[in-house]
Amino acid sequence: MRKNLVTGILLAVVLLSQGCALICDGSRSDVRFTSNPSGAHIVAGDVQGTTPVTLKVSKKVTCATFSYQGYTTKTVEYKRSFQAGYLVCSIFMFGLLGVAVDGATGAWYKLPPEVQCDLSPAARGTNGITELTRKFRVPRQYIRLAMLQ
Repeated sequence: MRKNLVTGILLAVVLLSQGCALICDGSRSDVRFTSNPSGAHIVAGDVQGTTPVTLKVSKKVTCATFSYQGYTTKTVEYKRSFQAGYLVCSIFMFGLLGVAVDGATGAWYKLPPEVQCDLSPAARGTNGITELTRKFRVPRQYIRLAMLQ
């Protein structure tokens, strides 16, 4: 009897700690990333790859950074859409806890199926060196040596 009660309580806690969108759709979504030129390095939240690639991205992430040697690094922001049906489902099936879980995980958002980025060539003679030197504060004499090679 006591074992059944504990099992029932644990099952209720597990079910009530989930949101409708999290159960139905999850907190990650497949997004295809493409770039021109292809072969660019892509970082979107905690995932990365080389274009063209399909990544499982967190629904809380709204931008991706593309980089390719000899091209200017570019960050592309994309829009996610809110799915109101999951909010209604969470309220009626799981209460405020379900709404809080879906909101915290971003599960009730829908990401675009594809994100495209056109990269621009870096300024002539820099080969992307300038961005790295700003980041790491490299003295100018070393920059000139690197550009001569």
